[in-house]
Amino acid sequence: MGRYGYYVVDGDGHVLETEATWDRFLEPKFRAAAPRMISDNRGVKRFLIDGWFWTTPPGPGVGHPGGYEGGAKIEKYHGGSDPKARLGDMDLEGIDVAVLFATVTMGPSAGMLPSGDVEFETALCRAYNSWVADYATTDPKRLKAVAVLPTRNVPAAVKELTRCVEQLGFVGAELPTNSQGRYPGEPYFHPLYEEAQRLRVPIFIHPHAGGQIDYVGRQRFTNFFHGHMVAFPFEQMIAAMSIVTGGVLERFPDLTWASSNRAWDGCRTGSSAWTSTTRSWRVSCRISGAPRVTGPSRRTSCSRAIPTRTCCPPCSSGSGPSASCTPPTIRTGTP
Repeated sequence: MGRYGYYVVDGDGHVLETEATWDRFLEPKFRAAAPRMISDNRGVKRFLIDGWFWTTPPGPGVGHPGGYEGGAKIEKYHGGSDPKARLGDMDLEGIDVAVLFATVTMGPSAGMLPSGDVEFETALCRAYNSWVADYATTDPKRLKAVAVLPTRNVPAAVKELTRCVEQLGFVGAELPTNSQGRYPGEPYFHPLYEEAQRLRVPIFIHPHAGGQIDYVGRQRFTNFFHGHMVAFPFEQMIAAMSIVTGGVLERFPDLTWASSNRAWDGCRTGSSAWTSTTRSWRVSCRISGAPRVTGPSRRTSCSRAIPTRTCCPPCSSGSGPSASCTPPTIRTGTP
């Protein structure tokens, strides 16, 4: 058991790519176009990738106003790119296992590069996956990587998922809520789901608002906070609607799904989000290898619970989450 009497799993532990990610792992023929850090006319640092900026500069769909450094607070927290620093943060906060998610590379994964060069997007995803695999080797029992896949190139995405799971030991795949308007319930993605089901790894659906996804209503918001508030809940709801009404759950009955950044919605809005909360809790247990705690006698409130990050029972011992639940304050120091 962990420090708190149960295992704590950071089910959405972002890493932060650096220029070294691409310098070390991007295929040689793409090195000349490797992502580079630039400073804009306000002195804000952003990644420039194939004409695409992360985070998005001021204007419609603006990203975090602090750019690369401000959003991740890298002057204070180094664990996003330094695994030893991350393990120190995890020890301090009592986190037993972290499931590692991409940050910058979700843009190429979701088809955000202006050139539409799917070969380059595929190379960037492969380079990231190789980098995060190397990151996780610092402590494979505690650092579990999730694959980023080129969604505009499904055959390559299937091949990369196989490589990541069978050769690199990844525990799942991260998909955007949409890829250039294609939502995950569309048959376009079925070959990827078939392979994930064969490999017995979950698919994590993850929203973004820093420019990595063309989220619904993106062109209407010039305030990052407003765009973030819209992108995360509504993109997740559209993605879930697409999966459920598209018959994906029936077609792939043994495939496990998890949604990121929706864990506490179940405590606020009722049963529609409760399924994703419970499923994420189960996935966290599966990934960490921790025993599942069951039975209402373990806990009757949410004062110590973090459903997507622990293997504790859901928010209440009744039929659903308690309306009085409040979010925890545990953080890993990464975005």
